[in-house]
Amino acid sequence: MLSPYVCENCGFWQKRPAEPVACPVCEDYRHPLPPGGYAFATPAQVDARQAVSWDEPLPGVTRFTTTPSIGIGSSGYLIETPGGNAHFDGCGWYDEAALDHLQARGGVAFLAASHAHVYGGLWRVADRFEPRAVFQAEALPWCQAFSVTLPFDEAWELAPGFALHRTAGHTPDHTVLHDAVNGRLYCGDALKFTFPEQGQTVGVAETISTHKAYDAHIPITHGDARRYRDLFASLDFDAVITPWEVVTSGGKAAAMALLDAQLAGDPSADPFPIPEPAPNA
Repeated sequence: MLSPYVCENCGFWQKRPAEPVACPVCEDYRHPLPPGGYAFATPAQVDARQAVSWDEPLPGVTRFTTTPSIGIGSSGYLIETPGGNAHFDGCGWYDEAALDHLQARGGVAFLAASHAHVYGGLWRVADRFEPRAVFQAEALPWCQAFSVTLPFDEAWELAPGFALHRTAGHTPDHTVLHDAVNGRLYCGDALKFTFPEQGQTVGVAETISTHKAYDAHIPITHGDARRYRDLFASLDFDAVITPWEVVTSGGKAAAMALLDAQLAGDPSADPFPIPEPAPNA
């Protein structure tokens, strides 16, 4: 009998016959090891202390957030598509109220994510709705807590105008979701934004950065930057959504400026000031 356990350090869920002794995400160089040693929690323990809230930062998008956060505290997004609702990336836990809200919004037809760092409690969504789970093939070793129904190589269209694209870079399987209908890019950890006001999560960003490893402050390579740039240049979008921020406008221009700077010199994980838009641009 397999039981779910979540790592208190990063928020990654595993299903194991007994409590794990380590977390594969924390053992990877991109995440810091827990300084006091590993600790894991069960669903009952998490449900007793965590609540899930949701809001609509953009039309047709519901954001789910866990309070207090688990691990790195990512958000998950329910996205309305012509082929049914898609859920991209995950928050740390989905309680019954959150699952009921997903049901009331029409359920979940497609499940996808950028990479394992932000799977969060997606296994709860998978268990409840049994969606078509579409993940880049390199992600399969990380998808033990839920079943993948369709692995893909470089790109896959979930529904008309909604396509997954492999970027690699941050992780070998790293994937973005492009919403061509509304001009939005769900970019996972390919991009990181900050806002003028501390704690702000929606609006026009002040800085942008990109990383191979955020906590270790390791930059991407020139090859990563070129792959990101070539893909982003081919996609039509203005808004950019990460597991932590919703940039309502100017996202593509900021991303292209950052990646041009990465390619012009030594790659850097430092925040890059977003240029002010030109008058009448």
